[in-house]
Amino acid sequence: MIPRYRALAFTVVRDIVADPDFRSDIKRLTSRYAEDVLRRKDVQERITQFTIEQMHEYAGDGLGGLALRTYRFLNENDFRRRIEQAVQELPRTLDSALDGLDNVLDRLPAALDERSEQIEEIATQAVLAFVEQLDVYSMVLDKLQGYDERELEDLLWRTTNEQLNYIKYLGSVLGCLGGLVIWQPVFALLVFAVVAALVLGADEALLRTRT
Repeated sequence: MIPRYRALAFTVVRDIVADPDFRSDIKRLTSRYAEDVLRRKDVQERITQFTIEQMHEYAGDGLGGLALRTYRFLNENDFRRRIEQAVQELPRTLDSALDGLDNVLDRLPAALDERSEQIEEIATQAVLAFVEQLDVYSMVLDKLQGYDERELEDLLWRTTNEQLNYIKYLGSVLGCLGGLVIWQPVFALLVFAVVAALVLGADEALLRTRT
């Protein structure tokens, strides 16, 4: 069951990511959300601080690091202003950056195919974990508690009566066939042969009708 639904899901994913309207919508939603986040002052401050730390880490303790520290010492306000200005410009550059999303969507189906076995294994484990958490006894008990004694008695009686009728009729048929074999074995063989021929003939007729 899992492989069938996995193949169906992959087909749906291929169709969706190839849809131009879907790509436009996902770009628009991503751009809108990213712009809202990047325009927040606290986010811009964290990006600015992170950028400064990365610049120092990249410059190291050599000549580049010395030049950066000297520049900050002499022009700290200008240094931060330039970085903050670059951070504030990020929302305006999102559209060009999101053009690369097409390449990601193009590679998505192939990436899913490469990891199909892992996805199937994860899905199987998730289903098994879900089933193991089900308390079947409590579910059945809760269902039974919804019936009163009279309804339970009627339910059991109908179920038992149906099973007894089935056993009774099946036993009657088998008894008749067994008695016929004991009483007239040759005649019984002929009867069985005729019945088998009729069944095969009816099956062949139905098959021809369908084709």
